[in-house]
Amino acid sequence: MAQNVTRTPPKTVTVRTAILDTSTLGANAIVAAPASNDVSIRVLSLVVVAAAANTVNLQSTTTTSNKTSLFALAANGGLVLPFSEHGWFQCTPGEGLSINLSAGTAVGITVQYMIL
Repeated sequence: MAQNVTRTPPKTVTVRTAILDTSTLGANAIVAAPASNDVSIRVLSLVVVAAAANTVNLQSTTTTSNKTSLFALAANGGLVLPFSEHGWFQCTPGEGLSINLSAGTAVGITVQYMIL
């Protein structure tokens, strides 16, 4: 049985890191919008740690379209999305990445991403 397989060469992209420490209620920008409206931010890994109880989710900055569900974090609780070469989610083209906090408590975020 013959199978047709099309392979494309891998695309070389730069993996970038962004760090944010915030305690501001609501949306907080982590990564600014790309210069071009036809490219997107793809999240490859993520670490979030909250000093006190908080509920967080990640969004595209302008449309505030949710990219994750709500994550309820206990005091000193956290969330880890380990590195995935394919990515966990992607922002709306031309928009940045933000984290939305349900409470004004200290939260630290580290994200690895690429621009596609």
